[in-house]
Amino acid sequence: MNMNDNSKENRIKEKRTDSASRHEKAPKGTLRAAFKALGPIRYLYLFVALVFMVAIPFTISSLVPYKSALAAGSNTINSKNILTAAKVEQSEPETIYSAEPGMVNPIVLDLQDKLMSLSYMDLDEPSDYYSSETEAAIKRFQRTHGLPMTGVADYATFDLLFSDKAKPYSVSEGAEGDDVEELQSRLVELGYLKQATGVFDEATTSAVKLFQKRNNLTSDGTVGENTRETLFSDTVNAYAIYLGEESAEIKVLQTRLYNLGYMTTAPDGKYGKDTVSAVKRFQERNGLISDGYLGTSTKDLLMSGKAVANSIGLGDSGADVTRIQNRLVALGYMKSASGYFGESTVEALKAFQKRNKLTSDGKYGASTSHKLFSSTAVKAPVPKPTNNNNNNSGKNSGSSSGKNSGSSSGKNSGSSSGKNSGSSSGKNTEKSEDTKPTKYSYSGPGSVSALIKAAESRMGCPYVRGAKGPSKFDCSGFVYWCLNNAGVKQGYMTSFGWRSCSKYQRINSRKSVKAGDILVFKGHVAIAISNDMMIDASSSKGKIVKRTSYGTYWDTRWICAYRIF
Repeated sequence: MNMNDNSKENRIKEKRTDSASRHEKAPKGTLRAAFKALGPIRYLYLFVALVFMVAIPFTISSLVPYKSALAAGSNTINSKNILTAAKVEQSEPETIYSAEPGMVNPIVLDLQDKLMSLSYMDLDEPSDYYSSETEAAIKRFQRTHGLPMTGVADYATFDLLFSDKAKPYSVSEGAEGDDVEELQSRLVELGYLKQATGVFDEATTSAVKLFQKRNNLTSDGTVGENTRETLFSDTVNAYAIYLGEESAEIKVLQTRLYNLGYMTTAPDGKYGKDTVSAVKRFQERNGLISDGYLGTSTKDLLMSGKAVANSIGLGDSGADVTRIQNRLVALGYMKSASGYFGESTVEALKAFQKRNKLTSDGKYGASTSHKLFSSTAVKAPVPKPTNNNNNNSGKNSGSSSGKNSGSSSGKNSGSSSGKNSGSSSGKNTEKSEDTKPTKYSYSGPGSVSALIKAAESRMGCPYVRGAKGPSKFDCSGFVYWCLNNAGVKQGYMTSFGWRSCSKYQRINSRKSVKAGDILVFKGHVAIAISNDMMIDASSSKGKIVKRTSYGTYWDTRWICAYRIF
């Protein structure tokens, strides 16, 4: 080996030594050096690491027993107040839901159904929408159970609502809210309370206890479903002027009722059956619950300039109608009384009005009432005898059995009911008895189109328990408002009260339902806009809606319908 070869070999060794030295001097912690140190399979290691980074969070979340509203398939949801994983781990429930106003989710169906079964929410077909009324119902539930009144169905609310510890709706001393004010307003109207404040105080407790005692309920001062239903019924016992009482105040109130055309007897200061009947009709015509008591609200409205005068007409029935007819009979305008205001009564009243120089419209108002029962009322004219010779037995004899006898039904008979008879039902003579027709015919103010127009004008207005309009309603208040704004004077009735209504023709067959009918279901009332569609105040939707009146829910709760027009 020569010198040149040795020199070349030495240079190669030096390069290897320098390279090794440089590697030793490189920082051991650098990512690049560590990655290169893995050798040719370093890219495989990188892929496996990325797979684990993605898979581990999904694996952990699947092991945590948490079910949020989003997991249930909500399309629109406000994520505020949804339970976090940390809260779930702390509570460790088997399944957790959290629902709040504005969300749309199937779990809301179960939520509303449970609230309705406990009377925190008015009966309706449950929906998947968490409406403002659902929020109010949750607040009522939370108030009863001592939970924070957030209106959000968080875990604590859900857990209690679907447990055996859930209590039915009730409200008692210390509570506040719109439902409290509604209850107080009715107690004021019935004379048990002086004012409504929205706060259930000691005075309210005392008023409720007295109300319960007078209405044969458990006198505990707490308003539950039974007390609430009785409170808004038309069979309630008020703490007000009623049957059997006598005073100067009653005579003043009677005089006002008489001047408005509601009383047909002279005011005497005694609260008799005639006064009860007059007060009920006044309450009905003026949008109050028709209970016959002169409570604070009734007295205030009666003595105000807003009181609506009475008017009885075709289709009405009852004791007032019977009294009117008896007077018409006594004056010779009718033959007998039936208690039903039919066509014969209309004609008799027109004849009376004409002879007594009143507007001849066949309607019974204040002016007609005063004249009819006065001592100056003009009687019907006595029928003039015919020109036939009733003593002869000839062709025109009054007693013969001949062709044109006076007792026959022939054309010229003396006593026939024929065209020219002496006792015929001529224009100003007595009328035959009215009979209520089998097919009801409404001829008062309003129409089907006016009713539906009034209802549609409120589309989208919010549902509020106990509200009667004009911008918020419950189902009973909506029907009440629409009828009165369509020209039909109808007092307020709950859905329960509508079940036994006798004022209108009852329709039992759903196939016979027509537009304009009032639909009555268990715990709900609506207005038919066709045979299978209705418009109503929906507690589950939280507003006035149009929807089908058929389906499993409504089919099982159908009671009847009432034909208004």
